[in-house]
Amino acid sequence: LPLQELVVLLHDITARIVRGWEITLWNDAFTFSITALTRKALARLGAEDAPRLLADLLSGDAPDDVIHMESALSIASTTHLAAELARQPDLLDAVRARGQGALSDPIARAFAKEFEAHLHRFGDRTMNELKLETRTFRQRPEDLLALLVSYADNPQASKAGSGDTSRYDRAWNQVVSLISAGVECSANSVQWKVIKKLALQKGVRKLVQSARKCMRHRENSRFDRSRAYGIARAITTRIGEQMLSVRLLDDAADVYLLHLEEIESFSRTLSQHGGSVSPQTRDTMNALLHERRTAVSGWRDLQPEGRFWIRGFDPGQNTIPQEGQGTASTQLATDSESNSRHQGDDLVLCGIGSSPGRVSGTAAVLDEPSVGAQVNGKILVTRMTDPGWVFLMVNCAGLVSEKGSILSHTAIIGREMGIPTVVGVTGATKQIADGASVVVDGSTGKITITRKQAQSTNRENEP
Repeated sequence: LPLQELVVLLHDITARIVRGWEITLWNDAFTFSITALTRKALARLGAEDAPRLLADLLSGDAPDDVIHMESALSIASTTHLAAELARQPDLLDAVRARGQGALSDPIARAFAKEFEAHLHRFGDRTMNELKLETRTFRQRPEDLLALLVSYADNPQASKAGSGDTSRYDRAWNQVVSLISAGVECSANSVQWKVIKKLALQKGVRKLVQSARKCMRHRENSRFDRSRAYGIARAITTRIGEQMLSVRLLDDAADVYLLHLEEIESFSRTLSQHGGSVSPQTRDTMNALLHERRTAVSGWRDLQPEGRFWIRGFDPGQNTIPQEGQGTASTQLATDSESNSRHQGDDLVLCGIGSSPGRVSGTAAVLDEPSVGAQVNGKILVTRMTDPGWVFLMVNCAGLVSEKGSILSHTAIIGREMGIPTVVGVTGATKQIADGASVVVDGSTGKITITRKQAQSTNRENEP
């Protein structure tokens, strides 16, 4: 399409996708409310650690699930491809040596077909996928191949996304035991005990099913959002290429330094001049791009406030520290101090345990995800994650995040893959050094930074 029609298409696609998107906010409200009710119900039943039991009930698959998570299917598809590579040493060696070119070999025919099917369905899921300037696996299949090779070298990664229901089953049996014990203590007749036990089991199961259903809708809407961004990315990439072809840009990626209104303005100017770019227009563009590059360079050093008020519609007024909380850096220091304590020579940090299990290993502290990040068998420590981080999560042995709650993406994926996960650990990336020896307890939310460097990763999955 010509440039002007591409801009119109982008407006149209955006309007159609945004229309009705508020349903995701309603689902979030239901998710938070029902999860809180479920946790309270478990506590009323006498659960000693209701949050941990709830995390188990939300983990992995359940026998009565009616909704599958697209993100989990994406993980399963990726690890399946990696397992196929691992099972074919000749193909794996060919891919290592020649990359995507190896997929044209006769021995790669079946694998190449599955690889293309994966890209068709899941190609928009990638690291930093909510940044339009990011190139996805659909656009750079060679990056996915490199990732698959790293998975093939890590046996643990091939087990991710297997749909295991054992953790949920054990948790539900614990709930049944709590209900039975409570009824035995409170009911008088055998008949009343049976009725009350069945009613409680049905009520609690309905709560758990609703919490799981809402949580999966929440995760699937995130995947839908990734696909929507994929559509927008395809259009904006083409806009950049069109502007490059008429020498309005020196690099197609510079289109992401512009506002949509500015692109429309330049498009109209091109149309008025028969598609040619005048020296004056090019000078205007160069000055604008220089200004934007300078601004973007400065923004990279900024840390977002942890809390802020929304006041009016002026973006300049909307990054305001919460009253009485001080600046983000001051609050971070205060929270970090209250969030940690020394235990002998070790430093202990506390967060929200969101995926049970205990693991010890070497910390890999990352600010940004990248395909080449070395996290195999390590403890991934980060400020926060977006859905694209899932490709690193599959390879790691444990997860620690400064941001998040039991319903955050980090927590959901950690539970889905059975990786010990702790979120809400204020200042984790500042207090845990890259390469440090750490122990993560996803049940208690405790992270221990030990002085003795770990020689290897020792994972202990709880029963």
